[in-house]
Amino acid sequence: MGRMIVELQRNRAKSAIVVDDHETAIGMAFLEDALEEIVGPIQDEFDDEEPAVNQPSPEIAELRGDLPLPEAVELLGIDETGTDDTIGGHVVAVLGRLPEQGDNLQMGSDRVTVVEVATRRILKLRFERDKEPGAASDGE
Repeated sequence: MGRMIVELQRNRAKSAIVVDDHETAIGMAFLEDALEEIVGPIQDEFDDEEPAVNQPSPEIAELRGDLPLPEAVELLGIDETGTDDTIGGHVVAVLGRLPEQGDNLQMGSDRVTVVEVATRRILKLRFERDKEPGAASDGE
C-alpha cells in the first residue's frame, strides 16, 4: 500500500486503475482510501457531518457502522467481543454474510436492525432494547 501511495503522489494522481498479471483492469484504488486504511477516517469538505451515534430515546440508539467496536460496546452496555474493528464489521461477522437493508438479529437484550448498507459494508444500525424481563406487560 505504501508503494501505491508514493506512486500516486509522484504522479499527482488521486486514483489508479488496478490491473492483474494479464494486464486486465480489475478495479480502482483511491489515494484517500489508502490513507484512511493507515490513519483512520479523513474528514473533508465533501463528507457529511453525521454524528456517529443518535439516541432518539433511552431504548433506541442508531449507530454508524464505522463506529469502533469497543466504543459501541461501552455505549450500549452490551457483552460483545470480537476481533472486528467496527460495530458494522462485527454485525457482518455475526450474520455470516454480506448484510442487506432490513436484516435483523439479536445481540444480548438488543434487537439490531441494519438500516442502511453500501456495497459491502453497513452504514447505519439501529439498536432497540427489549423490555426487561419482569416488566409490566399488557393485561398483567
